[in-house]
Amino acid sequence: EYQISSAHCKLGLVTAGRMPRERTVFATVGTTQFDALVDKLVSTEVTHLLAQQGYTRLVIQFGRGAEPELPTTPAIPVEYYRFKDSLAADMHSAALIVSHAGAGSIMEGLRCD
Repeated sequence: EYQISSAHCKLGLVTAGRMPRERTVFATVGTTQFDALVDKLVSTEVTHLLAQQGYTRLVIQFGRGAEPELPTTPAIPVEYYRFKDSLAADMHSAALIVSHAGAGSIMEGLRCD
Protein backbone atom coordinates (compact mmCIF):
# COMPACT_ATOMS: atom_id res chain seq x y z
CA GLU A 1 0.00 0.00 0.00
CA TYR A 2 1.17 3.53 -0.72
CA GLN A 3 0.02 7.05 -0.16
CA ILE A 4 -0.21 9.80 -2.76
CA SER A 5 0.93 13.27 -1.77
CA SER A 6 -0.06 16.34 -3.73
CA ALA A 7 0.58 20.06 -3.82
CA HIS A 8 -1.35 22.71 -5.72
CA CYS A 9 0.39 25.37 -7.81
CA LYS A 10 -1.16 28.68 -8.74
CA LEU A 11 -2.27 28.83 -12.35
CA GLY A 12 -3.24 32.47 -12.52
CA LEU A 13 -5.69 31.59 -15.29
CA VAL A 14 -9.01 31.53 -13.48
CA THR A 15 -11.05 34.67 -14.03
CA ALA A 16 -14.64 35.40 -13.10
CA GLY A 17 -15.05 31.91 -11.63
CA ARG A 18 -14.36 30.15 -14.93
CA MET A 19 -12.12 27.11 -15.23
CA PRO A 20 -8.88 27.49 -17.19
CA ARG A 21 -8.89 25.86 -20.61
CA GLU A 22 -6.07 23.50 -19.71
CA ARG A 23 -5.75 21.94 -16.27
CA THR A 24 -2.70 19.73 -16.13
CA VAL A 25 -1.90 17.03 -13.60
CA PHE A 26 1.85 16.58 -13.25
CA ALA A 27 3.12 13.39 -11.61
CA THR A 28 6.74 12.86 -10.61
CA VAL A 29 8.65 10.01 -9.02
CA GLY A 30 11.99 11.83 -9.08
CA THR A 31 15.04 9.64 -9.62
CA THR A 32 13.42 6.54 -8.17
CA GLN A 33 11.22 3.79 -9.61
CA PHE A 34 7.53 3.69 -8.69
CA ASP A 35 5.79 1.62 -11.35
CA ALA A 36 2.70 0.97 -9.20
CA LEU A 37 1.97 4.71 -8.95
CA VAL A 38 2.61 5.34 -12.65
CA ASP A 39 0.49 2.34 -13.71
CA LYS A 40 -2.40 3.52 -11.55
CA LEU A 41 -2.20 7.07 -12.92
CA VAL A 42 -2.42 5.96 -16.56
CA SER A 43 -5.24 3.51 -15.89
CA THR A 44 -8.60 4.06 -17.59
CA GLU A 45 -10.20 4.42 -14.15
CA VAL A 46 -7.91 7.26 -13.03
CA THR A 47 -7.82 9.14 -16.35
CA HIS A 48 -11.64 9.11 -16.39
CA LEU A 49 -11.73 10.34 -12.79
CA LEU A 50 -9.30 13.16 -13.64
CA ALA A 51 -11.43 14.14 -16.65
CA GLN A 52 -14.56 14.19 -14.46
CA GLN A 53 -12.75 16.56 -12.09
CA GLY A 54 -11.99 18.95 -14.96
CA TYR A 55 -8.37 18.02 -15.63
CA THR A 56 -7.45 18.07 -19.31
CA ARG A 57 -3.93 16.62 -19.47
CA LEU A 58 -1.66 14.25 -17.53
CA VAL A 59 2.14 14.60 -17.65
CA ILE A 60 4.25 11.94 -15.92
CA GLN A 61 7.96 11.95 -15.08
CA PHE A 62 8.54 8.22 -14.55
CA GLY A 63 12.20 8.15 -13.48
CA ARG A 64 14.00 4.81 -13.49
CA GLY A 65 10.79 2.81 -13.83
CA ALA A 66 9.28 1.07 -16.81
CA GLU A 67 7.82 3.17 -19.59
CA PRO A 68 4.06 3.49 -18.95
CA GLU A 69 1.67 1.32 -20.96
CA LEU A 70 -1.24 3.55 -21.85
CA PRO A 71 -4.79 2.26 -22.15
CA THR A 72 -6.22 2.20 -25.67
CA THR A 73 -8.31 5.29 -25.05
CA PRO A 74 -7.29 7.34 -22.01
CA ALA A 75 -9.92 9.94 -21.09
CA ILE A 76 -7.34 12.75 -21.26
CA PRO A 77 -4.07 13.10 -23.18
CA VAL A 78 -1.10 11.50 -21.40
CA GLU A 79 2.52 12.54 -21.93
CA TYR A 80 5.51 11.07 -20.17
CA TYR A 81 9.27 11.24 -19.95
CA ARG A 82 12.05 9.68 -17.90
CA PHE A 83 14.13 12.70 -16.78
CA LYS A 84 14.61 16.43 -17.45
CA ASP A 85 17.22 18.84 -16.11
CA SER A 86 14.47 20.64 -14.18
CA LEU A 87 10.85 19.89 -13.33
CA ALA A 88 10.11 23.53 -12.52
CA ALA A 89 8.24 24.35 -15.75
CA ASP A 90 6.02 21.26 -15.44
CA MET A 91 5.30 22.00 -11.78
CA HIS A 92 4.53 25.67 -12.43
CA SER A 93 2.05 24.84 -15.18
CA ALA A 94 0.29 22.12 -13.15
CA ALA A 95 -3.05 22.53 -11.44
CA LEU A 96 -2.25 19.41 -9.40
CA ILE A 97 1.06 17.74 -8.57
CA VAL A 98 1.18 14.05 -7.63
CA SER A 99 4.45 12.93 -6.07
CA HIS A 100 6.08 9.97 -4.36
CA ALA A 101 6.88 12.50 -1.59
CA GLY A 102 10.65 12.39 -1.93
CA ALA A 103 12.53 15.34 -0.46
CA GLY A 104 13.56 16.76 -3.85
CA SER A 105 10.04 16.58 -5.27
CA ILE A 106 8.54 18.22 -2.20
CA MET A 107 11.09 21.05 -2.18
CA GLU A 108 10.63 21.74 -5.89
CA GLY A 109 6.84 21.62 -5.50
CA LEU A 110 6.92 24.13 -2.65
CA ARG A 111 9.02 26.51 -4.74
CA CYS A 112 6.35 26.60 -7.46
CA ASP A 113 3.88 28.51 -5.31
